[in-house]
Amino acid sequence: MFKRKKKGSEFWLVQGLKKEEEDKKEINPTIPAELINDNFLRGVTRTDHNGDPCDFRIDGITLKGQNLLLNIQKEKRESSLLYKFWSVITFSLGAVAVKSLDWLDLLLTSGK
Repeated sequence: MFKRKKKGSEFWLVQGLKKEEEDKKEINPTIPAELINDNFLRGVTRTDHNGDPCDFRIDGITLKGQNLLLNIQKEKRESSLLYKFWSVITFSLGAVAVKSLDWLDLLLTSGK
């Protein structure tokens, strides 16, 4: 939905829903309209005679939208198998380090 664009040394979050007119027809206007109405995006929506959104214009992403995007990216990253693998490995290495320090302390104190 959103893309990260690198500008210099900083990363800027920019909306990925801004499309050409032919691409805009492929997007369900309900989703961007809800994001705009819930203040995740800055923009304008138009509704038809039934009150359903039929068109939208996105002007940017709000701070609330950036936080939502970062939380979604974090959840996606943390649910990956590689993240879980490294979590188990680091926990195991920590446990081994603690046990080896206890063993080393036992060796040093028993030699006196």
